[in-house]
Amino acid sequence: MHSPETPKTPSGKASKGTVKVIASHDRLQLRFRYGGERHYLSVGLPDTPTGRMVAQQRASQIQLDILSGNFDTTLAKYKTAPAEPVKAKPTTPSIPDLWEKFCEVKEPVVAPGTWRNGYCVNTSHLGRCPHKQLKDAQKIFDWAMTQLNPDPAKRFIQALSSCCRWAKRNDLIDQNPFEGLSGDIKIPKTSDDRTDIDPFTREERQAIISGFENNRYYAYYSPVVRFLFCTGCRPSEAAGLQWKHITTDDIIFDQAVVDSVRGRVLKDGLKTQLKRKFPINKQLRQLLTDHRPPQAKLSRSKTHAAIGRNTAWMRGKCRSTARRMKESMVLNGKRA
Repeated sequence: MHSPETPKTPSGKASKGTVKVIASHDRLQLRFRYGGERHYLSVGLPDTPTGRMVAQQRASQIQLDILSGNFDTTLAKYKTAPAEPVKAKPTTPSIPDLWEKFCEVKEPVVAPGTWRNGYCVNTSHLGRCPHKQLKDAQKIFDWAMTQLNPDPAKRFIQALSSCCRWAKRNDLIDQNPFEGLSGDIKIPKTSDDRTDIDPFTREERQAIISGFENNRYYAYYSPVVRFLFCTGCRPSEAAGLQWKHITTDDIIFDQAVVDSVRGRVLKDGLKTQLKRKFPINKQLRQLLTDHRPPQAKLSRSKTHAAIGRNTAWMRGKCRSTARRMKESMVLNGKRA
């Protein structure tokens, strides 16, 4: 293609301020002289009829500015402005994606039992829930209310709210659609006798201990049962107790054996506090003195494994024994 006829002087040279449109490697350029120097300016368009029209318009603008004394010596005015990059619309992450990232942050810092009984359980709930997007928050709430009992449903929605609160702080989402939803889940109060505090009497306690002492399979655990009664500690705390935690006057509970996704583990701290000091009275001191074994752990099974869910107490044998003892005592008229 050829550029339109360029005006010339009688000598055959292009007139002052003339700008020519030329093609170089099928790309259009503007060529002109100003201030005794030759200039080349890329139009940024291919050599097509449409490109020629745009180039000629720009050439006319340069010619007009030269003749009127308004020429931009920086040439910025005549260059093609870079096209604005098309910003990709950010995609909203799904709830499973957010939950996975949230769990990666939380797993190293939460207690093993909390991870197993809280985060893993809620991961299972989320996997079963058919709704996965933030816009479906109300549908997820409705699903939890119909598929879960009130308490786990409330914990599930609270967990999702915590996840979205974390995601919002990290600029992963704009808002938390679960904020405040858990408040709409009411946990029904029960008047069942099972919720009332009903401690064993001294006679019942002795009957339970005797039940262990006289049992051919579980007599070995009677000192542990005595210890639990004397201290009121949790079985997990007794399982984590070592002789180094026992002083002349006190027992220091500061670790526990808990269940995790990788089995039972020993963790620092207790369920609701970092540690607890318990005074040793005469009865407890005698118990400790009479049954101090050579092993480091205070509570051991016959296989020298720390006491856990496969022992009589943790499997509910002690509880069932206690229930049978109570029933026997009621039948014998020992308790009203």
